[in-house]
Amino acid sequence: MLLALAHQWTADLIHELVGVALFTGVLVHNANHLRWYARLPRNARKRRHRLTIMVNLLLLVAMTVLLGSSLVISKEVFAFLGLSGGASGRQIHIVAATATLILVAVRLGLYWQTVMGVTRPLAGRLASSRVALAVARLLVVVAMGYGVKSSFDLDVGTKLVGYYSFGYWDFENDTAGFFLGYASVVALYSALAHYLRRLSTRRRTSRTDR
Repeated sequence: MLLALAHQWTADLIHELVGVALFTGVLVHNANHLRWYARLPRNARKRRHRLTIMVNLLLLVAMTVLLGSSLVISKEVFAFLGLSGGASGRQIHIVAATATLILVAVRLGLYWQTVMGVTRPLAGRLASSRVALAVARLLVVVAMGYGVKSSFDLDVGTKLVGYYSFGYWDFENDTAGFFLGYASVVALYSALAHYLRRLSTRRRTSRTDR
């Protein structure tokens, strides 16, 4: 997805092919998790599932808009459709792409325990070492701070609310900075979602104990 955001660097064809690969992965992911949709009515009644359900559904909407707008403004892969979204279509595409990025980051943070479960051997060694754990937490703080800075550098807020962004990234001199910046934005929203959920869980546990 970070590569798809580098449209200015990849040009139209590569950008659209990356988008096709991304949506193919999304379709496969959803096909493999149809049971989540089947359990949706039951889980919606449980308070602990409501936040993840809301984020997942918002992400579904954002990606649907992203796909629809990409078909309308396509200049290469779907040019045969003969659609022309113009400036409005491109602006909607940018808003949907930015919202999708943030929601993907939030979703990653909400499911961070699952990620740690997959990498349990490494996570176990990290948790057992106070020094390693302290370093990891310091890196998270640094990444979050850089994510705040990058949000301004990359005009994330401007793009999210639909205002025209005059942002231009000099890929000839700083290609790595673009990807590092967006990666730090992902880290920022992932960390916020993860720690806010942990705080909420602790509060609910505290009320239950009382």
